[in-house]
Amino acid sequence: MNISATLTAHVLQRLQELEAITEVCQGNKPYHSFYHPESGDEVGYIRLYKGEHILDHVVEVNIRAATMEMDAYMIMAFTQPGSLYPHLAFDTELLPNDSAFHIDLLHKREFATDIDYIQSVMAPLSDAFDAANANPDFRFSDATHLMKALLNPWMASYHCSPEHLAQSQTTIDAYLDHWLSLADRAEGEVIVNTSHSHQVADYDRQHRAAIFDAKVDILWDMIANLIGTDSRDLILTLVRGQK
Repeated sequence: MNISATLTAHVLQRLQELEAITEVCQGNKPYHSFYHPESGDEVGYIRLYKGEHILDHVVEVNIRAATMEMDAYMIMAFTQPGSLYPHLAFDTELLPNDSAFHIDLLHKREFATDIDYIQSVMAPLSDAFDAANANPDFRFSDATHLMKALLNPWMASYHCSPEHLAQSQTTIDAYLDHWLSLADRAEGEVIVNTSHSHQVADYDRQHRAAIFDAKVDILWDMIANLIGTDSRDLILTLVRGQK
């Protein structure tokens, strides 16, 4: 198991500290397998899990590209769309001469109009974010202006040499610790483990549709080249919460 696979297994294990998840599969097979559109070789999978209370579903993706010697993973832990509990996003990529990781919380409130939410739910990530930025072995992964407008300013997204990728676990665990702590908040803090709100659910649906859009993020076209358009679109359907 390489370091990207190890980090992914760690994230999947830790998010179950929040609650148990149950895999949706056919026997021992994953929810969906990927095949290269030209060679027909198997190049990855989707594993889908259902939550119980706070979590709605979890999407785990692996994509392998033999010609690039690439091994990439993604975990998206989606909370109930009508609650204020932010979603958890994680991905990591390993190549012979480069590697990357990204961890983030997807917000359920508009940052420009809800300062209390920002300060209580996102600002506690500042120390971990600043520490990652100060790590000389990490190079911050920039995004387009459009993606920056849609994502969390505390998004931790970095490239590094493969031998330094293991250091990312410090940042990953700091983000996970905070995300898990949101389930039981002290009096006076913004409560995110809330009952269903149609207003929050509508915002979440629109936000996810914007973030996970091939017209917004060219990454999805690159993924389609590796696994085919139908498989790419299945991932998008799952992460948008449309299935």
